[in-house]
Amino acid sequence: MCSSYAQEWEFALDISAGIVFGCIVGVLCAALVWPMRELPILWTTTAYPGDPESVQLLHGKPYWIAVIGGTGALVGVLKLVVALEDDYDGLFKQINQQYVNPYNMMKLVLISVVSVSGGAALGPSAVLGSVGGAVAQVFSELRGFDDDRVRRSCLHGIGAALGCLFPSPVTPMVLVGELGPGDELQAYYLRYFAEMGTSVLAAYAVNLVIAGRSYLPFVPIGGELGPYEFESIHLVWGVIFGLLSGVVGLLIAIGIGVSTQVFRSFKRWLPVKVYTVLAPAVGGLLIGAVSIVVPLGFGSGNSQLLAVISHVMAHKVSASLLVASVAAKIICVSISVGSGFVGGVVFPLYFVGACLGLAMHMLLGEVTGEPLLLFLSCFISAVPASLFPIPITHLVTVMGMLEIGESNCAPMFAACIVSNIVCNGSGALVSLLKCSKRDDLFDAPAMPAVTEAEGDDADFMDFPEYRY
Repeated sequence: MCSSYAQEWEFALDISAGIVFGCIVGVLCAALVWPMRELPILWTTTAYPGDPESVQLLHGKPYWIAVIGGTGALVGVLKLVVALEDDYDGLFKQINQQYVNPYNMMKLVLISVVSVSGGAALGPSAVLGSVGGAVAQVFSELRGFDDDRVRRSCLHGIGAALGCLFPSPVTPMVLVGELGPGDELQAYYLRYFAEMGTSVLAAYAVNLVIAGRSYLPFVPIGGELGPYEFESIHLVWGVIFGLLSGVVGLLIAIGIGVSTQVFRSFKRWLPVKVYTVLAPAVGGLLIGAVSIVVPLGFGSGNSQLLAVISHVMAHKVSASLLVASVAAKIICVSISVGSGFVGGVVFPLYFVGACLGLAMHMLLGEVTGEPLLLFLSCFISAVPASLFPIPITHLVTVMGMLEIGESNCAPMFAACIVSNIVCNGSGALVSLLKCSKRDDLFDAPAMPAVTEAEGDDADFMDFPEYRY
């Protein structure tokens, strides 16, 4: 693993290229994220979601139905215009294969920007990773790099793009380490670390200069509350929270599968072009209707996350509102994926975890006297960790986002492990996958293959690929 890689002329070229396309990726991501972050603020109200009254039950605006439904129709039209296929590669597969299709990337970016800007309960992570990978890949090919260096550059570009989304540039490094080609990363770890780290830091710095912040907000609640005194009983709480988060993860997976199957059932009765436009349009109408009742239902959860935590700290929202918001967000995520909007589901799951943790503290923590930070940190990391095979990434993300010290990360670690066991290790998700006749539920190399024969007799649920 130790080598004199820095003495090679090729390494100097790779570092220089990494800085260049890292800066390019930073500019592109800042430009693409702006409408996804700012446009929902324009078409909702300036008070939403910062005003506690704007997020109360039945305080959604009726015109949201038209806006999100119209966005769905536009998504369908764009799919027809650009001829987007449903079987495009997800982020996890791109990382593992170290390849991004540049032509599909441009289609996905266009439709994802529209989807997220118009209120779909999805985030930008799935497609922005493609942007970084494609830019680095094309740049390296134009420089005449050999195939191995082009593949490495693609991986570095994906990491650079993800560096614009998370509060810490460490997160994409950990994510790629968990998902990337293990043999290559192990053999050239230090070189990968240096080259990718340079690209990630360049993109991270440029994005901060232009946008002023990462897409996922920095919520320094850990610094405000201060670290709590760790006790062994907190590990028990972490296990309990992990079990609950695992159950929530299964409900999310089932919801997405059922929604997808319901929408696809209409394919048998409608012409393909009509279905392509009608499915996301109807999905948008449903999301808007849900959000009138529960205003926190639509959207990626980006701005909502910070607002909800602030409202809870000020005692302006109730546990019932938080529980209703969890249910509404799960429903809206399921509809968004099932009806054909384009985006990733991980950011809405951070919001689900946050609301669940805050609600549980109101209902249980204030009785037991356990700290708020324990509940919030465990649930916000364990809910996404239940579905995605990257638990350490979620742990690192939440530690950075909430400003949590190492002394308080042990319960989070336990919660992430247990939630992933409940969903992944128990075989529950694989069983659902067999029912769906699909072998790419997570686009992740660790998921076992499911043969067609195994799913022949069970087709009531068809899961789409999770795009992170």
